[in-house]
Amino acid sequence: MEETQNNPEQTENTEPAFQSEDNSATDQPTTVVATESNRTFLIVGLVVILALSLYFMSVVQNKSVEMTVNEPVEFVPPLRAETGPKPVELGEATPEEFPADLIVAEEGVIQKNEQRVYEDTKLTTSNFTSPKSVEENFEFYKLYLLKNKWQIINITAGDPIYSLYAGKDGEEINITVSSTTEMESGSRVIISLSKASN
Repeated sequence: MEETQNNPEQTENTEPAFQSEDNSATDQPTTVVATESNRTFLIVGLVVILALSLYFMSVVQNKSVEMTVNEPVEFVPPLRAETGPKPVELGEATPEEFPADLIVAEEGVIQKNEQRVYEDTKLTTSNFTSPKSVEENFEFYKLYLLKNKWQIINITAGDPIYSLYAGKDGEEINITVSSTTEMESGSRVIISLSKASN
C-alpha cells in the first residue's frame, strides 16, 4: 500500500519537471525572434545615422562653396626676393665687351647699356632705337653673324618680334628686333652678349 501511494507522488513530481522542459523549449523561438528584431533596429539605426551624416556633409560643402563664390577674398602676392646681381649702367658708348666689328645703333639712339656679372658669366646688353625697319635690321644682323662665323642656333622671323640666337668661341649672342612707337618708322634693337667672366 505504501508503495502505491509513493508512485503518484513520483508522477506528480515528474510532471512539473517535464513541463519546465517544455517551457524552456517553447522559450527558444521567442529569444531568436527578439535577436532578429534587435538586428533590424540596429541596421535601421545605422542607415539613419549614415543618411544624416551624408546630409550634414553636403550642407557643409555647399556653405563652403557659397563662401568661396560670394565672398571676395583679397589676394596678397607673396614677397619675392630679387635674385641675381643688379645691373650696372655702362653709359651711351658701345660696350667694350662687344666685338669691335659689331655695329650698334648705326644712325640710331642708344637707350640703355648695362651689364650683369654672375658667378661664371658676364651679360652685357645694349638697347637702342634705329630708323631702319624691323626687317632691315633683322637681315643686317643675320648677315653679320654669318659673315663672322657665328653659329646660328635659333631664328625667329615673324611679327611682332624677330630674333637671332648664336654662339661662337664660348660666347652667346641674342639679337631681338621689334617695332617701336617712339618713331614713325623704325625699330628697337636689343643685343645681349654672354661670355665667361674673368
